[in-house]
Amino acid sequence: MSGWLEENPLRFLFYWAACAFLAVFLFLLGLYDFLSIMKEYKERKERW
Repeated sequence: MSGWLEENPLRFLFYWAACAFLAVFLFLLGLYDFLSIMKEYKERKERW
């Protein structure tokens, strides 16, 4: 795979940009999930 990335600098940049985008997207998805769980927890706690 390193040879494939070394052949073209644009491939190298695109590959790492895609990896960075995926990492940021998954982080934000986890953060959204965490916040929605906390919101639901607080709503249920207030009902009791």
